[in-house]
Amino acid sequence: MVFAFEEPSYLAGMLAGMLTKTNVISAIGGTELPPVKSSFEAYEAGARAVNADVRVIISYVGNWEDASAGKEQALAQISQGADFIFQNADAAGLGIFQAARETKKAYVFGANSNQTAVAPDVVVASVVIDLPHAFLTVAREVKEHTFTPRTIYLGTKDDVTRLEINDRMKMVTPGVRAAIDSAQRAIVAGTLKLSHPQIAR
Repeated sequence: MVFAFEEPSYLAGMLAGMLTKTNVISAIGGTELPPVKSSFEAYEAGARAVNADVRVIISYVGNWEDASAGKEQALAQISQGADFIFQNADAAGLGIFQAARETKKAYVFGANSNQTAVAPDVVVASVVIDLPHAFLTVAREVKEHTFTPRTIYLGTKDDVTRLEINDRMKMVTPGVRAAIDSAQRAIVAGTLKLSHPQIAR
């Protein structure tokens, strides 16, 4: 299975592009794996779609476990003006949440699961992969004898990848949410196509 993580990453970029006060946003990954890199590219594309003046800083921790290194990366980006950080760094991401909490100058996007509970005061939204739903989708095909061996692409249209917004964040106004919902509907309808290799159909 290949998950279209780029689709909700694009929506996260839109959200950051609309909400940034500094016109500087950023992303931090554990290591530069192709799916992580392409999701960051989608994040940047989403931000630029709504804010032509935005600057995007991207860096990598170099591993997935070092929370102190994650914090250092986040502090460096915040010092350059980044006020929204998309992190996809596993345990190293905990340091990114800590940097945002301590400085009170940035908000963070969670990754893979809804991470609002990890840091509800700084997580603006999470880019989520719903693995149980993905496996249920395939299991349903098997049960109905319609399954054929192939590379299976699952994304927003299948409700397997999505952007889950932290409802406590009042900055996400009804107008902002409506813009995100409209883009999500366009992705589902196929009228908004993201040309990243991970989701090439």
